[in-house]
Amino acid sequence: EAARAFRGRYGTEPPDGAEASGSVRPADDRYATHAFGAQFAEARVHLDTGEIRVPRLLGVFAAGRIINPRTARSQFVGGMTMGLSMALHENSVLDPRTGHVVNHDLADYHITANADVTEVEAHWLDEHD
Repeated sequence: EAARAFRGRYGTEPPDGAEASGSVRPADDRYATHAFGAQFAEARVHLDTGEIRVPRLLGVFAAGRIINPRTARSQFVGGMTMGLSMALHENSVLDPRTGHVVNHDLADYHITANADVTEVEAHWLDEHD
């Protein structure tokens, strides 16, 4: 709405310092404002060591009309990678005497790397908003 007001007031060549404002009502039930996704992980656990390997991640998303496929794919893959990282590595260690987190720096903060997952696929459903 602010962009429409701006364009209406100044056209295509606004002067320096030009301003406009606008407001919108919250979305109502006539419009969907939600995105959905389903992620799947193929996981393998070594019987002797308990080491977990994830050879494949697959995500399928319904996120409305995708304007920039490259950016959307990066967002989807990034979210799946963060979820995998939480599942495999993240652990807060508390000092039982004080209750303080003792592994609060990047020296002990492990994250998912390329070696943790071999294949990552992100797909989305073409939707019309």
